[in-house]
Parts: sequence; structure tokens; C-alpha cells
Amino acid sequence: MIDISVIVPIYNVEHYLEKCIESIINQRFKNIEIILINDASTDGSLEIINKYSKHPGVVIVNNEVNLGLSESRNKGINIARGKYLSFIDGDDFINEDFLYLLHKLIIETDSDICVSSIIHWDYKYNKKHIVNKIEYHDSKVIDRQASIRDFLLRKNIYNYTCNKLYKRELFMENNIFFPKGKRYEDAYTTYKLLYKSNRICFSNNSIYFYVQRDNSIMNQKFSSREMDYVYAVDELKLFLEKNNIFSSLQKEYYSYYANAYCSRLKKLILSKQIKKQSKNLKYLTNGIYYNYKNILYNNYVNHRHKVLCYIGIIIANFYKTRE
Repeated sequence: MIDISVIVPIYNVEHYLEKCIESIINQRFKNIEIILINDASTDGSLEIINKYSKHPGVVIVNNEVNLGLSESRNKGINIARGKYLSFIDGDDFINEDFLYLLHKLIIETDSDICVSSIIHWDYKYNKKHIVNKIEYHDSKVIDRQASIRDFLLRKNIYNYTCNKLYKRELFMENNIFFPKGKRYEDAYTTYKLLYKSNRICFSNNSIYFYVQRDNSIMNQKFSSREMDYVYAVDELKLFLEKNNIFSSLQKEYYSYYANAYCSRLKKLILSKQIKKQSKNLKYLTNGIYYNYKNILYNNYVNHRHKVLCYIGIIIANFYKTRE
């Protein structure tokens, strides 16, 4: 039986793809299958993929039309044969012990998810910095409530799918899949997977390298699709309420809320598209206005977001005087 299925969605990443695939093939842990999903790339990605067609354990899937990251990942989940799943984006790469260490810890601790460190690699300037810094020691195990708290406070567990190893049954038995057509698809799924997990463990020594490109999502200017992240945060509140854990995590939730709303507000203002994005500006500022007490009187919310909260209140009041 295959231990780990590595799912790699690929779309127009010819300059990064070979390094990504080689980093998976050269893993210390060998009992894996590598599912390469070409999402109708229009560059040279398919030619690179085909070089590995005869490599043991490589499965190639070609989408006839561009389905997007979510549907490509979902297709990989459905065809995967491994007990555990790893998701690696086609422009990223991993260190050689990545899968070995995550698998070792998830087995030893009988966990459902194992979380690794993640490093942002600036491809243009060849610089790197740790983003998902893990404060816990190796083999530390926490339960679902603690994991969701860490997730909301954005420490130890972040909204990344790629720096984790998951039991496949978490997806299949709970019908958890990535949302079609959404940007920031991880924000719609990570908390659900944590909630369905009994045990979550951590690895400080396994490293996922997240490559930052000029045209990556994280480096793009504000567009209406930025609101997908905000809507995911709104859905999260409904989820917490439905599962009767919102009241015990209210302050933590509004810290997460402030990060989403205030950072998008800042990005929108700096983009100089206030007139064009007036509908989204109003949505953001209204959200801040009606929840300002939960933001301003919250010791988990940082000073920067509180300043942006005041700006949001001013803009919201301006809109209200014109109604």
C-alpha cells in the first residue's frame, strides 16, 4: 500500500516546475505516488511533466480545460491511493526530509495532521524568511480546540494547505473539498480539517519552500477576488457558531477577522481604486464599523489593525452621511 500521495496542481510554471518535481522525487521517504495534474497549461509545463511519465510512482493527469487550483486538488484527492495526502504547488519545492519527518511524526503521535515550517522564498532576489514559525517542539500534539485557537491567532498553524500532511480520510469521510472558483481556497478548508481532527502534531525540521513570484496571488494588487478571503472569514464565524465553539473563541475569532478586513482595506486604499471598488470598500468598512468594539477592545488585535479599524469607521460614517 502507498503511504503518501503527493498532489501537484500545475498551471504555467515552466520556470519552476522541474525543481519542484525533482525535490519530490529525491525525497528520503520513498513509498509515495506523485500525482502531477496539468491544468491546461499554455507554456512548456506539459513538456516538462512528460519527461517524468515513465518514472516509478508518477501519475499524470491532463485537464482538457483550465479548472483552477481547487478542482485540480479535488481531482487528486479522489484518485489518490495513499493513506496520507501532501499538497505541493508546482512552483514550490521541499527539502529532502520533508515527507520523511512529517510521516514519522504523524505515525508516532497517532495524529490526523502534521504541520511543518514554511519559508517564503523570494525568487527574484533570492531571499528567504520563515513565515509559519512553529513555537512548539517536535512531536508536540494538540487537540482540535487548541489547533483552531492557534489558527485564529495565526501562530503555529496558518492558512496554508501545502505545509501539512493529512490523513486522506479527513477529506473523504467528512466530504471536505476545496471550493470551486475561489481564490484563497485554503481559507475555506483548513479550519474544517482541523475541527475534524483529534490530534495535530508539529515538525520544526521539515521545511516547505513557498516561492514568491511577481505574478503570484500574494503579490497581486487588489481585485474583487480579494474579497473571497473576507467571505471565508464570514463563513468561518457561521461554522464556529454551528458547532457551538464561537463563544469560547470569540476574541480569537475577531483577531482573525481584523486581520482579514483591515489588511484588505489597506490593500484596497493603496491600490487607488476606491471609486471602482466602492461596493467592496463599503462591505469592508461596514464590517469594521459594526464590529469595532470586538476589534478595538481586543488584546489579540495588533496596533496596526486597530489604526486601520479607525480609518474604516471614518469611511463607514462618510457613507452613512450620504445615504
